[in-house]
Amino acid sequence: MKYFISFFILFALHAQAQQLDSAKVEVHLIIGKIIKGTIVEFVPSKFIKVKTAEQNIVLINLDEIEKVKSSEESLDSDYIAKIKSINNKPFRVKYFNTTEFGIAAIDEGNVQAYFGVSNISGIQLSQRSSLGIGFGVSNYGDGLGYPVFIDWATCFAKDKVTPFFRLNCGLIIPDKKGIEASLGGPIFEPSIGIKFENTGIISSFNLTVGILILPQEETDYYRNIYPARSYYEITTVPKATIHARAGFTF
Repeated sequence: MKYFISFFILFALHAQAQQLDSAKVEVHLIIGKIIKGTIVEFVPSKFIKVKTAEQNIVLINLDEIEKVKSSEESLDSDYIAKIKSINNKPFRVKYFNTTEFGIAAIDEGNVQAYFGVSNISGIQLSQRSSLGIGFGVSNYGDGLGYPVFIDWATCFAKDKVTPFFRLNCGLIIPDKKGIEASLGGPIFEPSIGIKFENTGIISSFNLTVGILILPQEETDYYRNIYPARSYYEITTVPKATIHARAGFTF
């Protein structure tokens, strides 16, 4: 009798192993890649190992996983629990650093090119949104300007190529040696862009086009009939311009 019980237990374990080995899953990574296979090892809060159809064992950190899908309807309860724990894993805050180069055209009586470079450091609030603080330097007016701003972005999806919306707001600090202090003031820029994830040694490459609103000089000319003379007045007003940027995130 005991031999029969032992045989039954071994048969049940073998059947369970066969079920797990045949239960195929799709592991969707944050970068957009999908790995198909069988979960052969699961270490909570750390990683899983997936055996592919080519019999390769792939180790995947849980931070790299967006979700896990399975087409099997009759899975072992332990197997289902593993998949649920992966899909419901808590999000870990990540830090990022982005360097960007921008160009725009500013009309101050004559069209001038606006070049700038900025650096943004911040945290990933969720899989799709981030918040950071940026500092930069740009040619502005007759000298230099130093923008300081808050950067918020959210992705419309999470894939290897991802469209996103972005909002910058802050101040531009003028270099008093080169331009008048009156040209300093608030800056505001809504924009849209495309993010290319996992492009070699960098985390992502970003292309952005937005409407940059910043203080610019405006000159008004006046002429008197008597006594005959002309004069002009320079004021600082907010103006909008198209601003294109390219950036690298590490």
